[in-house]
Amino acid sequence: MNKNLILTTETQRRRGKNNLKKSLCLSASVAFSCILLLASCFLSPTLALALEEELPYSITDITSGEAVDFYPEFSRDGKQIVFSSKPLDGSYFTDMHLWIMDADGNNRRQITDKSAMYLQPTFTPDGEKVVFISNLEDGLWDIWSMKINGSGLTRLTKDNQKEFFPIVTSDGKNVIFIGRYFGTDSVFIMDTDGKNLKRLTSGGNGDSFPAVCQDGKDIIFSTTRLGNSNLWTIDREGKIYNRLTFEDTIEFSPSCSPDGKRIAYVAIEGGAKTYSKARKGFEFKEISYRERSFDMWLMNKDGSGRRQIARNIFETGPSMRLFKSVDVIEGINYYHISWHPDGKKMILSRWNKDKAGSRISILSLDNEVVEKLPITETPLSEYSLLSEKDLTGGDWDDITPSFAPDGKGIIFASNRNGGWDIWRLWIADCGLRIADCKSEFDDAKLEQLTKGDDDELAPVYSPDGKKIAYLRNTKDEILNTKYDIWLMKTDGSSARQVTNGISVLSYPAWKPDGKEIVFVSEGNEQAPEIWGYNIAEGSLKNIASIKDALLLGSRLNKKTNIELISDRRNINTSNPLSIGAGGIYPFNKFLYRINYSPRGDRIIFELDMKDSIGIWTINSDGNGLTPVMTEDSLYWTPVFSPDGRKIAYSKKAGKQFAPIYWTDYNIWIADVDSGEKMMINGEEQIDWFPSWSPDGKKIAYVTNRSGDFSRFNIWLLYLK
Repeated sequence: MNKNLILTTETQRRRGKNNLKKSLCLSASVAFSCILLLASCFLSPTLALALEEELPYSITDITSGEAVDFYPEFSRDGKQIVFSSKPLDGSYFTDMHLWIMDADGNNRRQITDKSAMYLQPTFTPDGEKVVFISNLEDGLWDIWSMKINGSGLTRLTKDNQKEFFPIVTSDGKNVIFIGRYFGTDSVFIMDTDGKNLKRLTSGGNGDSFPAVCQDGKDIIFSTTRLGNSNLWTIDREGKIYNRLTFEDTIEFSPSCSPDGKRIAYVAIEGGAKTYSKARKGFEFKEISYRERSFDMWLMNKDGSGRRQIARNIFETGPSMRLFKSVDVIEGINYYHISWHPDGKKMILSRWNKDKAGSRISILSLDNEVVEKLPITETPLSEYSLLSEKDLTGGDWDDITPSFAPDGKGIIFASNRNGGWDIWRLWIADCGLRIADCKSEFDDAKLEQLTKGDDDELAPVYSPDGKKIAYLRNTKDEILNTKYDIWLMKTDGSSARQVTNGISVLSYPAWKPDGKEIVFVSEGNEQAPEIWGYNIAEGSLKNIASIKDALLLGSRLNKKTNIELISDRRNINTSNPLSIGAGGIYPFNKFLYRINYSPRGDRIIFELDMKDSIGIWTINSDGNGLTPVMTEDSLYWTPVFSPDGRKIAYSKKAGKQFAPIYWTDYNIWIADVDSGEKMMINGEEQIDWFPSWSPDGKKIAYVTNRSGDFSRFNIWLLYLK
């Protein structure tokens, strides 16, 4: 057992000192080895710098590096360590076993014996069992458990999918893990016997590395849903997401301190190259991290107070290293960290510089020095996503949300009582972030505004907040799918019909002065038309016919031919979202989202074209039809921001990770002047119908992430 103190290149990064000739013999603690230290100044500049600087940690090796030891995990009492290991000349596929040793590295013993790969072990809270993943049967990764003496091997998941990164909650009742069930990796939870499986996260482009603090409330995980691998949290009900990090780096392997106040994690900086080749039927990857630095960071549980405590702590460098894996998610196992229950130490694995093996090391923190380290604050761009919350989730469907002008309520359509009715959710005013208020929605009041057999949909507040315009379909017209616009007071009383004999195919939209409502109708000659209703006069006027776009002075680009505009009036379920929503979408024809700019001079709407749906604007007088976004994609439900600078909309992503129509519609924001586009959330579900809060800091939208990912409910995005 090697217990040498290891000092890394950390001080080079922190102080940047280059004077290697400074005397290292002034300290009495090293006076006895002055000659050796002077020699080390020339042989090891890193060591010399480290000895004259104050590090926030020290490291003690507890395994020799004569094998490939990795993914160490402390038992809850800190007395034992479980880890994966294979001999240097062993096979990754048959000789990767689980071992247990005492916390000082003694009494090392192997607990698995069958030929397979055993990875990602963790103790149960009582220390009597180990939970891990293995490809022991069926060649796929499943979750298993066994007693620490090697007996009682039990398979917990039995399916044709893959599971990764199991962790056992502090109460010992549940296992949280990553499941690859729907094309992307998502966070799941189940009982420790494998029953009552529940999906918690939507997956986005892939979630990984779940961790949970002692209180068991929030699950920390790494996710690539917004492009980078950042750290987020989600509650155990799957209803509240909070984003912790915003870096343009790869962040993973979070580990919560025993007191639940801090999170340690790994971040990768630098470039890398990936090589692939086939071997024995596997896609066998060799991933080089020669150009990367694997660093350790520490932050508070809410993401504040970020400090880098070590650089390249795992010692991957020019002499190292290819690790081999059939999957990147397996290879990244080498960079796992685990807290000791005393909160003063962590355990990790590190590579030898000149050998093929890796060793397990104890990192002891000097908290006084840690507190002196500089805090790294991440400047956030405007409209950065801070958190998400499920507002109305349940075993029903909610669509078409709209904020009240004062921001204290949201109205929407719901079929929770059978038919489609208008409901209102009163919410507390708690500012920008969920954390600013103890219970922003705990005191929310839900009330039903319309009742009866008719369907009511797409409610929108008037600018003064005194009326609601909405769509209504009477019972005898359901087969023809004809809706009319109605008005009512905000308490649901005094409902009256506004349109009659015009087939409405859009939301109603209020002019900012409250004097007019615009909407899209089927129109004549198989062309959609934009109409306006004058509130004071009670009169209707035709603003524009889209088929006559060339006569309206439209500025079409060469890629967009007006002849591509298609008539979908007589084609049922032409809306792909209605197909993917399993029929819950109440229209069997195209529903337009139409919206006024805050100044009242422009109207924005969707335009159904061949093979795509674009976003267009037109002047309030019907002139100046202009394409905003008309690329070969699907752009849905556009709406102006309160200041008129941005447009929020739903866009189909370029990739499909799950069955078609069920995936990859996300909320985006585009700048009105520059056209710059920014994806706000990155889920694998259908996200649409965005609605801005009056302060522009929140967006309510509809997503099918509720009800076991089978129901459409209203969620809220919190933005910077």
